[in-house]
Amino acid sequence: MSHSKSDIRNLKSGLILLLCSLLSGQVTRPKDVREMAKGGSNAIPQLQALLKNPDLDVRIEAVKSIVDIGTQRSLDPLIEATRDSDAEVQTATPRSRFAPPTAW
Repeated sequence: MSHSKSDIRNLKSGLILLLCSLLSGQVTRPKDVREMAKGGSNAIPQLQALLKNPDLDVRIEAVKSIVDIGTQRSLDPLIEATRDSDAEVQTATPRSRFAPPTAW
């Protein structure tokens, strides 16, 4: 699989942002998640890690970003998100957005 220079640059940018945030003890914000998501499918592991973030808004933004990326690699993190303790995170997944619960 080949990635464009732009994809690689965006991934590096997202990883640097995440590492800086972790090292400095700084809180990850929803806008940080959106920046990270610019890495496309390469950013999915980092976005999946954010599904465990204590901040509800960060988890919701991570789910939305994973949905927007929409690749095969998105499926496992989205399944994980359906098990979140908060209904807002669960309802951000495609399962709840595109089909009635009885269809599953």
